[in-house]
Amino acid sequence: MTERRLGTRRLYQARPEGLAELRAFIDAFWDDALSRVAHAAEAEEGGSTVTAEVAYVEKEVRIAARPEVVFEFFIDPVKMVRWKGVDAMLDPRPGGTYCVNVTGKDVDAGEYVEIVPHSRIVLTWGWEGSPIAPGSTRVEITLTPDGDGTILRLRHSDLAGEAALQHGEGWDHFLPRLALAATGQDPGPDPWVDSDRAH
Repeated sequence: MTERRLGTRRLYQARPEGLAELRAFIDAFWDDALSRVAHAAEAEEGGSTVTAEVAYVEKEVRIAARPEVVFEFFIDPVKMVRWKGVDAMLDPRPGGTYCVNVTGKDVDAGEYVEIVPHSRIVLTWGWEGSPIAPGSTRVEITLTPDGDGTILRLRHSDLAGEAALQHGEGWDHFLPRLALAATGQDPGPDPWVDSDRAH
């Protein structure tokens, strides 16, 4: 920027080299921003959103059972292990324990944060013996009536980029099992139990 006085006025003029620097900054900013948008769009697939920057997973599934039925599969340990885990210790009240031995070796643990019967469950989540420590992430589940069924929406946040991808795969594995169990069907043995799959 240059300055020149003309009587009581001051006249300012932008330097061309300064404009070139500004243009380079704006170009770099938008290249980076558009690259992040493209990455997020590529990661969105099958009702799932996974991004490294925002670090969350979102899933949506329709279950052919009423919300009051589906709700029980998140708070009753016997019903929990019908679709996920080999053992569960659940105390479904704010501050209560949430602990599920998922594969016989991998235990996810945290606590319930919010319980709204038949419509909403919020809990903290993590893995014993993992950098993703028990209670270090957050899972929010909403259950919305849809005719005779339920729309389940799940958001798992506070995950790092690679962990978000892994947990997205995990929910893709378990939610279809829940959809079967909640309608009285047997999802069958979980192939991840006693496997070498890492969380």
